[in-house]
Amino acid sequence: MATVNLILRGDQLGTYTALSGTGNNADRVTTLTGVQALGTSDQFYIAVVEQINDGVTEFQNGQYITIYAAVKDANGNWVPGTTQVMPRTGVQPDEEQGMAGGDEHLIITGTKFLIDLGGVPATPTTVTYSQADQVSAPDTGDNDGNLDFTDFPCLAAGTLVQAKTGPVPVETLRPGDLLRCAGGALREVRWVGQRTLTFDDDDDRHKPICLRAASLGASYPTRDLIVSPQHRIAVSGRLVTEMFETDTVLAPARGLVPLAGVRMMRGRKSVTYVSVLLDRHAVMLAEGAPVESFYPGPEGMRTLGPKLAAEVCAAVPGLAKAGVFAAYGAPAWPVISVSEARLLAQRMLNARRIVTGAGRLGLMSGAAGLDTAPARGAAAA
Repeated sequence: MATVNLILRGDQLGTYTALSGTGNNADRVTTLTGVQALGTSDQFYIAVVEQINDGVTEFQNGQYITIYAAVKDANGNWVPGTTQVMPRTGVQPDEEQGMAGGDEHLIITGTKFLIDLGGVPATPTTVTYSQADQVSAPDTGDNDGNLDFTDFPCLAAGTLVQAKTGPVPVETLRPGDLLRCAGGALREVRWVGQRTLTFDDDDDRHKPICLRAASLGASYPTRDLIVSPQHRIAVSGRLVTEMFETDTVLAPARGLVPLAGVRMMRGRKSVTYVSVLLDRHAVMLAEGAPVESFYPGPEGMRTLGPKLAAEVCAAVPGLAKAGVFAAYGAPAWPVISVSEARLLAQRMLNARRIVTGAGRLGLMSGAAGLDTAPARGAAAA
């Protein structure tokens, strides 16, 4: 049986004082009181997961987990230190009628610990988990209600995005910064969230997608672009119109893997993903390629834990009560599924076409200024 080491930030790991549950089956709600993060976003821990069956990439009954404070070895890699934070404890995600485990969380009842990839509140808080927390967004993870060892959408840290002042690393963005978006419009950053993940060698479903420089057309992207498998790229053109009866769609990156120069990074061991919420959903430039900003709809919000979800709700007044359409607006473009994106990519290959964004982007195309072509911020297919 295999053993996996998972890196967790201090705000993804916490404790709780009491657990209670109400309802049954689809109506089951599990309530944790006194939930509090073990540390902060700049503190790191290692969860050592043992007795993992061959080919398994998620938490399951029968596994054991021990949590240590992380230290760096001689090569600068995070490894378990000598300080044990949580003793070796059995994992039972099927407890609480399955509510102990979801696509983004794991409740460890034996020690009253909680792992939540979306974030754990810094101060004692009451947190509830219901059926909605069992699965994340469509095409995100495997939606089987078990926390996978890797799962998070968005851009990799180090990605250059086009700000009003020029290209900047995405992780340096702060609320109030302005990004240059489709058509040259400036959009204000409202929220930035990030987390670091490590990957099991056998887990190919969640590893980053690399879009090689110029794989989407001349100078698009300008450098290799690394995104999560579910991050969406804006695509437009004749094939898009024929297939979807609209001139532009947002296509998940992993659906574009059939294209030359787009591949899964199977050798990648870790990545830090960064998510950017703007004052409205928009297409922004990442390494010169048109990609979406974070959309706080029901599916997107389910990929966040209580801490990050609360931050997004604070950044979008009325979101929790009025809903995303009333409080934030509709998506910038229609969203297609992974299977639809894969079919689109295959048709591009069959037609001997590639995504050719050069000269067709209503986005900042370089330091000289804005592209003035009529298309609205999407690579053409």
